[in-house]
Amino acid sequence: MKKIELPMIKFRFELEALEEIPFPVFRGSAFRGAFGRALMETVDHRVYQEIFESHSTFENRRNNEGRTIPNPYFFDAADYSGTVQSGGLFDIGLALFGTRMRYVEHAVNAVVYAAEHGFSVDRGRARVNRIFQVMSDGSEELLYDGRHVIVKSQLDKHFVVFYPEQINCVEIDFITPTRLLCSNELPDLQKFTPGLLFSHLIGRIRQLFNLYSHYRFPVDYSDDDYQEYIRNISVYDNRLRIFECARYSSRQDRIINLDGFSGRVVLTGRGLDYLAPYLAAGEYLRVGHAAVMGLGQYRLNYLF
Repeated sequence: MKKIELPMIKFRFELEALEEIPFPVFRGSAFRGAFGRALMETVDHRVYQEIFESHSTFENRRNNEGRTIPNPYFFDAADYSGTVQSGGLFDIGLALFGTRMRYVEHAVNAVVYAAEHGFSVDRGRARVNRIFQVMSDGSEELLYDGRHVIVKSQLDKHFVVFYPEQINCVEIDFITPTRLLCSNELPDLQKFTPGLLFSHLIGRIRQLFNLYSHYRFPVDYSDDDYQEYIRNISVYDNRLRIFECARYSSRQDRIINLDGFSGRVVLTGRGLDYLAPYLAAGEYLRVGHAAVMGLGQYRLNYLF
């Protein structure tokens, strides 16, 4: 097995609803909105911008391919059960990337503040029962047990990701809507291609490392090489579907479409050997538009 290290820290919050919480079907947008409001209340404007609006610190909010600059944090939000009743339990996953890990205490406190003050305006309060740090191997270390903070001398701020030395075939299971947009639109299912996936994936990972890390992603090729490797990957089996999803933006006062690909696709070809590090990293870093809200989450199954 080969491995790469990602400068990332991830937490899981166990919460208990103190009243009915009217989550939308996809909760990630509610988590992000409450997180932003909590940061505005608990940190100074500079720290707020550094965490929540990092893209605003750069001159151009879009990269040279027209895609929005990625945020250095994202939520896990694969639960689609909607409203949580009073006394109900639910989780929030939050990851911080790169240099923004220096604000880990601010970010954790903001999630706690958001729960105490409500996930929607003036309602939807919850109590944080426990906080865990999620490790690379999927294990968890308890940081807060509901009463006491478990003191650690230093948090582990690296995710070690493993992947096979040779990959001939891989199944990708998109478990949250994945918005791989082309000309600002989601293509038809039949137009899903390896090029569509890898252009988003490579672009996102390179930007995250270039903007928020002190070092580059450990695998980097010329643009011509990328295109050559992508041409040597094909879709073996396409079982994707369109997951219809939307959120309401209070700032824009309108409904925003979040439709994305869901389901499974199998890729094959010798180009996978070269691009495997990006696939493996994307399993943790997500891919596509609105990944900050938990979209673009997938799992890999290496077939042979």
